[in-house]
Amino acid sequence: MLAVLTRNYATSHNISETDMDTLEKVVVEKVEAVLLSDEFKEKRARNLDIDDFIKLLLKFNKEGIHFT
Repeated sequence: MLAVLTRNYATSHNISETDMDTLEKVVVEKVEAVLLSDEFKEKRARNLDIDDFIKLLLKFNKEGIHFT
């Protein structure tokens, strides 16, 4: 999954995929920042409702992380 997110991030930001290790670290930091934000820090997937998932996707989109 991380490889897909990294590739999507590189594509959406017009970054060449030559240094994928560095880019992967950036993506990991962004994903962790979103998941550890106050709003989602203590929540688990099974307890999220549709509105929570939409908020989570919006936060990822604002960080440049897109799911395809």
